[in-house]
Amino acid sequence: MKSVMPKRLLSALAVCPLFMAFAWPALAAITADHADDVCAPSADPCDVTAKIDIVDGATLDFGTRTVHLKNGGQFDFGTGSASVLCGDLTMDSWGNGARIEVKDSVTGQGMVGGSGKLVARGRCSADAAVPCLHDGECADASAGTCTGASGAIVLDDNVRGDANPAGRLSFEAYDSFTSSGAINLRNGGQGALEVEGGELEIKTWTGSITVNGRIELNGGSQAQGGSFFLSAGDDVNMNSDVDATGGDGGGGLIHFDAKGNVNVSDDLNAASDIGQGIGGQIIIRARNNVVLTGISAGNRTVLSTKGHADSDFAGNGGSIEIQAVAAINVGAHVRLRSDGPAQDGEAGQIDLNACHVTVSADAILDANGTEGGAIELSGSASLTVDPNASVDASGTSEDSPGAILLLSRVAGTCDNNPTKECSVDADCTVGCTTYPCNTSLDTGGVTTQFSPEPDIGSVSTLPNCE
Repeated sequence: MKSVMPKRLLSALAVCPLFMAFAWPALAAITADHADDVCAPSADPCDVTAKIDIVDGATLDFGTRTVHLKNGGQFDFGTGSASVLCGDLTMDSWGNGARIEVKDSVTGQGMVGGSGKLVARGRCSADAAVPCLHDGECADASAGTCTGASGAIVLDDNVRGDANPAGRLSFEAYDSFTSSGAINLRNGGQGALEVEGGELEIKTWTGSITVNGRIELNGGSQAQGGSFFLSAGDDVNMNSDVDATGGDGGGGLIHFDAKGNVNVSDDLNAASDIGQGIGGQIIIRARNNVVLTGISAGNRTVLSTKGHADSDFAGNGGSIEIQAVAAINVGAHVRLRSDGPAQDGEAGQIDLNACHVTVSADAILDANGTEGGAIELSGSASLTVDPNASVDASGTSEDSPGAILLLSRVAGTCDNNPTKECSVDADCTVGCTTYPCNTSLDTGGVTTQFSPEPDIGSVSTLPNCE
């Protein structure tokens, strides 16, 4: 049946055609090489409501004043390299494109990425006009210590630097960093197959880093994925996915360091997803705990550094390294992958090292391939692998079946000598014979296997949790 538009609506559209073609008005651009070009020196906050084209090489220094991107305000670094220094930095959601850009305005393959640095600083306790990131800067100015009266970054809209080459961005905050919009520093597409993903660095000196928006750093089909570095003065909370995939050049790098906890509840992807690329690297380090949380069996949280194969060759799996001083908890519905493709792919390596390591039911650790990989689970004080977890470093090649190494200082006694304490069977070796170490280690039926014996650590490398 043919649909007919109501006459009253047709009449309204005839009278008001602007509703059909409405677009956000273009923002008048201001060229700036100094903070005073953006707002008056006394303005605090400095409300940015226009597009600011930052001159290459410029540093816009707002002191300890708040900079507020609102009502369509935008920082555009273009293809150059520039910096913005301030107290707090806040960016409202607007819905008319990205609020921070590090690329030119040319469309298609001709887009070129730039480099931007945005720094939110605290204030010295003895002189609030002196900005700081750490106590040393205040000591140099005889101005006391650095305080958290300012120095937070809050991004509620998008950031873009998808170009060829991709853009590079650095955020540094005395206090905390929170993003809700997407940050896109990927390859610009449009046939730029050999262009790598961009680089994103986020650092806080005292506060947490919370990411609620997607991070895109993927490279072209013949290139490597990008790099994502996080360094937090407190916790890292990753609540959205990170795409640092690559092609023939291999997967990218995802590296988190936290003085507190690292909490991950969405995908971290540093795999090769096309061509013959090898997997990338995922490195997570925390002074407290690392907690990986999944949602359901059908919606897993996946950390991937897997390789990829085409019709001729296969790329090897990469590596996943997670270290914590306190505990690592691989939750239900979480999957760690460093597997190699079935076609001649060599699997990579997964290392978990903490005082307490727990692999929950329905968690999956994959380091399998034609040549098996290596999985090391090192829990100094406790190591628990649920019987319903899957830990697989197998290889389909008879010569390379892979290796699983379980290490713990859980007290036990040797089967051949009940008075001798041990942690692993190797502690009970006499001559050429190795006897079982009887411990309360809960490994869910996962057993160590060596063929050949891998060089991936020893009991002496475990942290001392006493």
